Formats: sequence, C-alpha cells, structure tokens
Amino acid sequence: MDGFGPNDQWLLEYSVYDAIKVGFEKVVFILREAIVDDFQIYFEPRLPSNIKREYVLQELSNIPEDFSLPSQREKPWGTGHAVLVTKEVVKEPFAVINADDFYGRDAFKQLADFLGTVNNDKFEFGMVGYRLKNTLSEHGSVSRGICNVNDDGLLNEVEEHTKIQKQPNGVITNVGTGSQKELHAEAIVSMNCWAFTSSLFSKLNEQFSNFLQQRGNEEKSEFYIPYAVQELKDEGLANITVMTSDDIWFGVTYADDKNTVEQQLALMHEQGIYPDDLWT
Repeated sequence: MDGFGPNDQWLLEYSVYDAIKVGFEKVVFILREAIVDDFQIYFEPRLPSNIKREYVLQELSNIPEDFSLPSQREKPWGTGHAVLVTKEVVKEPFAVINADDFYGRDAFKQLADFLGTVNNDKFEFGMVGYRLKNTLSEHGSVSRGICNVNDDGLLNEVEEHTKIQKQPNGVITNVGTGSQKELHAEAIVSMNCWAFTSSLFSKLNEQFSNFLQQRGNEEKSEFYIPYAVQELKDEGLANITVMTSDDIWFGVTYADDKNTVEQQLALMHEQGIYPDDLWT
C-alpha cells in the first residue's frame, strides 16, 4: 500500500490497470483483515464501475475442519493457500500475480491470450517468465527460480537459486552455494505470474490438506504455488506452457530499490506508457 508512481500510485494499481487494458474483467484481492478497510477506501473510487471486484480474506483459520490451528502459528499459510481461499468466487480461467511486484502490460496480454484458449475443465496452466537480467536488484542479491523448458515450450521444472547478483564485470553469478556459478543473463525465471483454470482448486484443496498433515505444526512452514504446480506436473496431470516477457520486472527487495522503482515508473509516465492519472 506504499506509493511509487508520480501520484503515489501503488505497484498493484499498475497491474490492475494493465490487466483491464488487455481485457480482464474481474479482479480478486486477497487481503488480511487488518488492511481490508483502508484498502477498499483507497481502491474502490479508482476502479471503473464495470470491473467486477471481490475481496477475499486469507485467514489462518481457513483450514479443513479436521485440522486444529497450532496455537503458536502467526505466519500466513503461503501463496498456495492464498489462491485456494478464492475458490468460492473464482469459477473461470484466471491469472495470479504478486500484489507488490511490477510486471508490465505485455505479461497481462500474454496471460489473457492464453486464458482465452484453455478448457476450464482441464489442467491447462501457463506462466509468464522473465529474462534473468531484467529481474535483478542493483542493491543486493536476489533469489530466483530458473525455468527448464522443453522443446514444446512446456515447463520441465523450476530450479531455485539463492543469492544471485550481477558482478561489477557484468557477469551474473549465484553465490548461494559457496562458490560463484555463472548464470545466463537470458535464462527465463519464474516471478509468480501464473495462468490457471478453476479445475486447479480441487487438487489444490487436496494438496493443502496433505501439507497440513505433514508440516502444519511447523511454526513457519508455507504452502507455495510453484510447489503445488510442480507436484501436479510430476503426477502427469498438468502441462504448464511457458511464455516470456521481455519487459523489465521490478519489485522492492531492498529499501534502496524504492528510488529505482520510482524513477522507472516516472520515465514510463513521461514516455506516455501510463497517463498521469491511471483512472481518468
């Protein structure tokens, strides 16, 4: 809910604006109860009246009846659970993004085009990946999942790398394992930009129940979307089409990233990519 645009627009505003521009007609916001009132006061006057909107709360108590909430648990159950709690309001093919990241309009265009071709009763999923060089921070290392894609453009697996950083000589390395491993600047990385059919929910519900049985008593365990998708792929149930955006992705990993993000957004407004006021 922090402002980044010239008029203090949230990063999420740009994603919603871009999604609407390319044809999305419904937005589901997944929120904590503590911020929902402030969120609605800010966002409701901005959204066009013809855009359907839903507000869904992700609460720790959103768990199967046969599982008891651990008394010490404070951390949310993770991104997979965040998607799962929307099952009552999402009945159509849909996209999923992080609310605090900037993806660019091309990603939403590719998501919309893909979702227009899928059978909602099948596990036909997709993701928009970004070139590694376009997702780095100038102020420190980042963690990224590098995609292994087969010749048919389908995802084989996502290999997680920690402490990825661009060196002074321009080489991108992963120093998370104790030795510098050079990574290809054009490698495609996953940034949690997904396309799903609503058939996902039946399996996601089953997976979350299994997760709770195995790790639900851990204080900080999380049920992640990529792990759920990979499991469905490994079981031979789902194919994941990988699309690629050449746009620059950015988020705020470090406090110093905020100034960089503000400069990039200001430039986009100057170039006419975005109007001064997104909603008029």
